[in-house]
Amino acid sequence: MAKKTTEMIEEVKEKLSKLPTVPDELICKNCGIVLVKVPNSLCGSCEAKRDALLRSIPLRYQEAKCRCSPNVFNETNILFFGDFGTGKTETSFAYIAGLIKRGKIKSFRRDTAYGILSRIKGGFGSGQAKDEIALCQKTPLLVIDEFEKVQGSNFDSIQLYDIIRERDEWCRKTILICNAKDVNELGAIIPDPILDRFKHSLIEFTGQSKR
Repeated sequence: MAKKTTEMIEEVKEKLSKLPTVPDELICKNCGIVLVKVPNSLCGSCEAKRDALLRSIPLRYQEAKCRCSPNVFNETNILFFGDFGTGKTETSFAYIAGLIKRGKIKSFRRDTAYGILSRIKGGFGSGQAKDEIALCQKTPLLVIDEFEKVQGSNFDSIQLYDIIRERDEWCRKTILICNAKDVNELGAIIPDPILDRFKHSLIEFTGQSKR
């Protein structure tokens, strides 16, 4: 006669209770499920995904060195500003690589402010504008370069502000990169509601162009 369902469930529970406990250091730090061969490491699948993400960084910047304090990796909103050729882009890629290696992000998106706005504007006719906005809002790390090229229209400012506001509310990391000779220029380039969300992590790049 077949066992009752409740009896089968109790048998399974009893067998599970007798399984040996797996030490935390042998669980994949990323997915938390797969056992790893080396303590405090990643499983093969997560390691392959991490390496693929690192390879998506342009070849020129794969050996980039971060010029900022390690504490910057804990910040949510960061603004890199300075004159042309002072290392803002290189540092942003070093920051991206650092976050990937630390397991803090599983994907990222990097684009110019003009590129993002162009796709939003072009997507209204096809219905893809919402998809573009959602991608910008939800990616774990969004890097917006050449912020100074935004024309400053109400439409541009509102779209970018809504993206950054949503990201800030969900504590998703955002980096703005802006060519500005000094901090006094930022107020004329970046709308106040956006700049206010980055005022605690303004990182200035100085010196002559290294290009």
